[in-house]
Amino acid sequence: AQWVTAGVRNAGLLFEKMFSVFNYICAGGQRSVFLIPHFARPRNVSSNSKRHDKMKRLLLISTLLWLTTFAIGQTFAPTGAKWYYSAQANGAAPPNSEYYLYESQLDTVVGGHSCKKISVTYYKYQNGDTAYLPPVFTYQSTDTVFYYNTIYSRYFPLYIFNVVQGDTLVFHSPTVPFNPADTLWQSVVDSVTSFIVGADTLQRVWTTEPNTNAFSWWGGYIELLGCPFLMLPQPHTIFPEWDGPMRCYSDSIISYNFNTFLCDYRLTTGVNEIENSFGLSIFPNPTDNQINIKTTDSRQFSFKIYNSFGQLIKTGILHQTTSLSIDNFSSGLYSIEFTADNKVLRQCFIVDK
Repeated sequence: AQWVTAGVRNAGLLFEKMFSVFNYICAGGQRSVFLIPHFARPRNVSSNSKRHDKMKRLLLISTLLWLTTFAIGQTFAPTGAKWYYSAQANGAAPPNSEYYLYESQLDTVVGGHSCKKISVTYYKYQNGDTAYLPPVFTYQSTDTVFYYNTIYSRYFPLYIFNVVQGDTLVFHSPTVPFNPADTLWQSVVDSVTSFIVGADTLQRVWTTEPNTNAFSWWGGYIELLGCPFLMLPQPHTIFPEWDGPMRCYSDSIISYNFNTFLCDYRLTTGVNEIENSFGLSIFPNPTDNQINIKTTDSRQFSFKIYNSFGQLIKTGILHQTTSLSIDNFSSGLYSIEFTADNKVLRQCFIVDK
């Protein structure tokens, strides 16, 4: 993984590796210092030798193609990639009670260019509703990720990675600005650092934006992951109640959770006594110092309780009737998650003291 990451950023290493393999193959499996091209070899060779040379050439081409693909590594939004972003209805719902799920679904063509279709699903707090928002279309060309702006019907740069400290980047506004002068906005590169995800080292670009800007990255963006706040740039003036930041990112190779709670953690309204297909009921609800959990199901359930900030505060095993003391819980809305046989049920209860 380290060689792949280095190869992405240093083409010299890639060609050095390619010619090393080229030497190895053309030397019949023995490493050689000098490489003699096939066209410079004597022609008075046997048919077996010719067939042998042809096989080596085919093997060489296949190997170089494989190395090129391997060294380039992943691009932005591989099929199956998922981004989770916290949401709170811009202050109308409790913190972290909602989330957006962005998912790279398929290859398509938009605006005359091949791209990835990224679906956007909004999991709401109010009544547990789900909304399907317009998708995002992106593609990557060398060191820049582009996105399709449906308002302007064209692609604009989204993330630019071939940068150094002090660079000033110019981006196009993702929406029609109130002030036409804000159609373009600037971002200054503060530094370029590494961001380690497991065994992978990604590039992180740190940015700041002038106060006169209409939009901002709110800290910059990361290779493969994108902006840790929300995928598209956001207004420069943001209130604490606004949606974001990123909770999790995952694809077939890497996975990262920026938080201590589940990627798809959500609270919903409708906190009356809970009755469900698990045969579970919680009472009283609201409560002040104790909740009782009763089930008619013979299976063993595990449970986790989260506060309104998504922090895990209590775990345990549920028997057919279990009483839980919540004397140390402050007043507020809580989520309880039950798990049995790889099935999960999440509901809410209120502590009112």
